[in-house]
Amino acid sequence: MPRTIIFIITFAILASGCAWMGGHGPEERITFHPDSTTTTPTPDPNLPPADEFIPVDEHPVQTYSEPPIYPVAARRAKVTGSVIVQVFVDTQGKVLKAQAIQCDNPGYGFEIAAVAAAYKGKWRPATAKGKPIASWVSYKIDFAHRAGQ
Repeated sequence: MPRTIIFIITFAILASGCAWMGGHGPEERITFHPDSTTTTPTPDPNLPPADEFIPVDEHPVQTYSEPPIYPVAARRAKVTGSVIVQVFVDTQGKVLKAQAIQCDNPGYGFEIAAVAAAYKGKWRPATAKGKPIASWVSYKIDFAHRAGQ
């Protein structure tokens, strides 16, 4: 009985096309790094929850956007996608936390690439009463396959 359960679980994981493998076999593995690829919020005692209201006068403005690396699995399959990324920007404009909260074409590594690029972005922080404050902001990253890639 236990072997059957292990077999079923293993088969379900392999058949599901896990995002960390790109969903297309071992030859197209995408590097998995728990700190930069979470697609669900991980509680952090030092940060306010992403859904907590933080009153601001001006929202954060992105001053530099790192172009994401197009995932190998997506390039080979010639698929496109977009990811909504949520980042926590500190008072210096640095991204302290990034997470993918929505992906329209999961399983190809778009979430991982978007989060990795989000950590490299630079921001002008939000302000409240004329002073910089830390806050959450969400934005969209589009992946469009170009000819020759």
